[in-house]
Amino acid sequence: MQSRTSRPLQSAIDDAADQIDRGANAANNAADRGIEASKNAVQSASEKVSSLASRVGDSASDVAEQARETASDIAERSVGYARDASRQVRTYASELEEVGRRNPLATLAAVLFVGIAIGYLSRGRD
Repeated sequence: MQSRTSRPLQSAIDDAADQIDRGANAANNAADRGIEASKNAVQSASEKVSSLASRVGDSASDVAEQARETASDIAERSVGYARDASRQVRTYASELEEVGRRNPLATLAAVLFVGIAIGYLSRGRD
């Protein structure tokens, strides 16, 4: 049976864990959108290069193929970097959650401090 003081603390921990999860999901969604945008940009660039190469002639087709391969390599690397970043964010979020569960009072103090700092900064300078 939990005491009355541990319920608010557990609620604060759960809220912090929820915020971490939402942040990780938002980062993951942003990474996915970035990956998709990179793919679209590379696809568009590749199509433009292909169009130009067909107008220039056979000798330019070799250059276009190299450009397409390079663009494809860049897109693959970008996807890999975005996925790695997403994994790192999820790992960081789970580590923060674990720290919060191991040290609930320190987590509560940190959350309180961050809230006060945000309130102070959002107040402006008068």
